[in-house]
Amino acid sequence: MADPVEVAQCLRACIDSKGSLRQSDARTIIEQKFGSAFLTVNKNGNQAIHRDVLKELRAATSGTVVWDRSLRGWRLRRPEDPAGRRAN
Repeated sequence: MADPVEVAQCLRACIDSKGSLRQSDARTIIEQKFGSAFLTVNKNGNQAIHRDVLKELRAATSGTVVWDRSLRGWRLRRPEDPAGRRAN
């Protein structure tokens, strides 16, 4: 069975190959490749990526990937991005 590190590495590979990854697409990838064990339901009742996977994704993408609010997903860092994890 996969672990959060393996799931995060898969998401990282998607971001690296495409330049970005919408959160909704990440949930679909996780469910199809790894099963629902790596998904959870948030306080609003929506399906979300498990906290352990997000922690590993943050560690795997530190300094190279940012969260883009308008995209509702992750993308590769650009020179004009501010310091930190968020682009917008």
